Amino acid sequence: MYNHHLTYGYSLNTCNEGCFCNEAKSASLKGRATLFEFESEADFTPETINLLVYEINYYRLILPASVEKSSFSKRIFDLITETIASE
Repeated sequence: MYNHHLTYGYSLNTCNEGCFCNEAKSASLKGRATLFEFESEADFTPETINLLVYEINYYRLILPASVEKSSFSKRIFDLITETIASE
């Protein structure tokens, strides 16, 4: 699998599986965000919601194919999503 990845990058092999990458990071973000209308649609008034954020976690997942076209990528995506949601 590793040699296939070195040659072809993130892609599916003949077994319809491939390398993927999951990166998780924590970042400090001391700030405030105010929500606003998007394309003239909003179910709130902008002055009623302010988000105070101090620390965020973000995740990046690189799959060998789109989840719509690959059952392998869909399984990996679902597993990672469920794991993050259960924390």
